[in-house]
Amino acid sequence: MVGQAAGEHLILPFPSGLPIRQDLEARRRIDPLMLDSRKRVGSGMQLERRNGRLIGLITAVLVVVFSGAVSAQGWTPFEFESGGLFEFHVQKFEYAYWDDTVTKEEYFHTIDVRETGAETEDGERLFDVTRSTRRLQTAEALKESVSFGSFSFEDSFSFGNPFVFGTLLYALEEMDFELGERMNLLGMGRVSIVEEVTIAGRTGLLVQLEQGEAGNRRPAMEWVIDRKLPIPITVREYDEEGRVTLLTTLVKYAGN
Repeated sequence: MVGQAAGEHLILPFPSGLPIRQDLEARRRIDPLMLDSRKRVGSGMQLERRNGRLIGLITAVLVVVFSGAVSAQGWTPFEFESGGLFEFHVQKFEYAYWDDTVTKEEYFHTIDVRETGAETEDGERLFDVTRSTRRLQTAEALKESVSFGSFSFEDSFSFGNPFVFGTLLYALEEMDFELGERMNLLGMGRVSIVEEVTIAGRTGLLVQLEQGEAGNRRPAMEWVIDRKLPIPITVREYDEEGRVTLLTTLVKYAGN
């Protein structure tokens, strides 16, 4: 694309109101650079009708192999294919407007996913899932937490604000996950793969979302992604002044 630096992608904003997956399908219908494997195979079938069955068959096979290699590069979070035990240390920071006071909240969030071998009537796999938190609390804080629904509100957003990482999700499906890779999202920021990081014995790539215009960008969110796991192993979220407001770090993982 004219004006794009080597190694960078350029993605247009979402059509308003569409969920991420619907938006992706909408783009593929209008953008020839984002054809999915079915359309590529379809183009191969058209070539078959024009130039003979043999040429078309060879083209279709090559396209399927190529598109399979490309799709293997992307990563979609929170899609569990197997069980596992994940324990995260979650720290949240609030900054006072009138002075330098910082309020810190922290807890440990455990997600235990076990395979059952069972399925729903529609054929969807069923997992046995246990989620829990542990923290230090005063008696008064414990009373308030339990009376307002077993910590459900204060434990939310352990992996970041969905309104922020929704932008990141779109980019992750399209990236090749190579160090130095960048993707520009017009009107929404830039996603970059910065470095390789090891956390709790797992190695992943640090993916950074920056917001703002060129020359005035600021970090908005960072995920460290091990593509063998369905959850980012580190999450950092920043406010408009570049201060960390959320830090979630994997401290223990065990595959089931």
